Amino acid sequence: SVTTGRPSLSPLPQKTIWDAKPYTGSTFSSGNSGLTAASSVRPSSSYSSPSTSSGIVRSPFGSTSSTASSSVERYNLRDQKGYVLIFHHKHFKNAKAIREGSEKDLQLLKHIFTKYRVKKPDICENYTVLRIKDKMRKIAEKDFSKYSCLLVIVMSHGETKDRIQAYDTLYNFEQEVVERVLTNTTLKDKPKLFFIQACKGSATMQHDVTSVATNKNDMLKCYSTYEGTVSLRDTGLGTYFIQTLFTLIDEQGDKDVADLMILTRKRFKDDKVPQAPTDTSTLTKKFYFRDLK
Repeated sequence: SVTTGRPSLSPLPQKTIWDAKPYTGSTFSSGNSGLTAASSVRPSSSYSSPSTSSGIVRSPFGSTSSTASSSVERYNLRDQKGYVLIFHHKHFKNAKAIREGSEKDLQLLKHIFTKYRVKKPDICENYTVLRIKDKMRKIAEKDFSKYSCLLVIVMSHGETKDRIQAYDTLYNFEQEVVERVLTNTTLKDKPKLFFIQACKGSATMQHDVTSVATNKNDMLKCYSTYEGTVSLRDTGLGTYFIQTLFTLIDEQGDKDVADLMILTRKRFKDDKVPQAPTDTSTLTKKFYFRDLK
């Protein structure tokens, strides 16, 4: 049956495992619990506040702006359908790497997207790297002028620096998926959302964040966990990230997607789940899933 509620997150069920354990050759090494502590960053003590006068804030870069914030536009999702692409990996060449419970996530996604004005999800299951590259070549060449947005969801094992496990080996998500999407000119100015359910290494690895170029506008990348840490999956309920975030999307689609990510992190914190979902955004407007209904 379709999972409609979020998993019982506290206390952690005994069936909870890392998703995924770091990939090394043909086997997966054991994961490690806990989260790495990010080093604290403080502003330079030499920085001085910009001068203000008559309600005008003077930027240190020379421009001026009113203290009254202008309203942020929302993406127009009402006139056209959205396009959903899902890469779901449960089985691998190494049979021991099976992701038990991941089918629950796929069931939830299928169920939720029946409620939205989206093309029937384009589901790619257990693809090899070559098949992923071929699929993304077609996406790069596809005409998206009749679509309002692109949603890409990836569920697999993973490693640091955006490396995702395909059926046979690792591939670089940024290069093989994100960059391919960005070459499609028919997606210019349209929101492109990426949701990645995968580990980003073991908890003991050094923090190393992949940067996002300033020219990659109208894009949001949501990761199930912080760089260098593991991601949790319950073999009976699915992954904590997919189940929590997409249940929130289903129930509170009138909220901006950025706010939904904050709510997801709050749920994890409140339920003491040792995992910290993250997101990187270059969106220039607000994105409301309800506008796709």
